[in-house]
Amino acid sequence: MARIVIADKVGRRSAPRLRLSIPAKLISLFASDSCTLTNLSRGGARVVLDDPLPVGDEVFLRFHQTEQFAWGIHSDASGNGLEFESPLDDELILAMRKYDEGFETIERFSWREAVKDWVNGGGLKY
Repeated sequence: MARIVIADKVGRRSAPRLRLSIPAKLISLFASDSCTLTNLSRGGARVVLDDPLPVGDEVFLRFHQTEQFAWGIHSDASGNGLEFESPLDDELILAMRKYDEGFETIERFSWREAVKDWVNGGGLKY
């Protein structure tokens, strides 16, 4: 099994980040927003969303088959940096890399199937 080696310090970060582009959901006390998970590490993540959350907001981040409690540690015009309450394990990070690598193919197949269904008289489901 492959292992991710975590250095003591990588630049200003405490762990290396995996660049992704997969759908996720942020759930807070006040709202539930779809977002895109753009990077992930054992200790946190970066999400892009239409209306960034205020720094300090507590959220659940749902992605793939995972739900993680986190809080916003920084914010800019396009999204938030999040810190997880407890670190993710290496196996989940590796699984997310594999999922991200196949996501575009899965998404393209899903759209193709939805269009076929619509052409054959079914409703467009996406």
